[in-house]
Amino acid sequence: MPRDTRPDPRRPQRRPQPTPLGAPGGLLAIPLFVLLFWGADLLWNAPPWGWIVYAGASALAFIAYVVDKWAARAGASRISESALLTLGLLCGWPGALLGQQLLRHKTAKPGYLAVFWASVVLNVAVFLFWVSPLSPRVVGEPPVATEAETDLAPISSSPPGMPDAVASGAAKAAVAPGPGASAPHQ
Repeated sequence: MPRDTRPDPRRPQRRPQPTPLGAPGGLLAIPLFVLLFWGADLLWNAPPWGWIVYAGASALAFIAYVVDKWAARAGASRISESALLTLGLLCGWPGALLGQQLLRHKTAKPGYLAVFWASVVLNVAVFLFWVSPLSPRVVGEPPVATEAETDLAPISSSPPGMPDAVASGAAKAAVAPGPGASAPHQ
């Protein structure tokens, strides 16, 4: 007689448990990104407000995961996966990752996780390009004046704070021989 393979209704069903690190890299990705940001700041002068952007977007993404988890349990209207992924792509992936792991939300969906990690890689790559010397303008350095802007400003050879007329008069006095002085021999 064939054995019954149906689950026993008297035994509670085990839900798939995420590993402590979650999907590839898991929560370890957050401190690694902090080190990467710090290194980019040391090497290329990353903007200090970058931390604020990532923290704010992460808080927003975490809240979105909390709301979506609550809606899933309550049977209410949910936040779309594309909206959650977009929040992660727009610098909120650290908060999204925390939401996934702490709430066990979206951790058993391999397709979702693959797209999520692809968006993390894309976000980090764009960040690195943006702060690196390869970007058109290095963030954190003052903008370089254009040729049109430099043509508008007169070129002055006088020391700062000394008008050009005074500097040119002082230069003439230093070169011209005074009364009673003889001209240099040639």
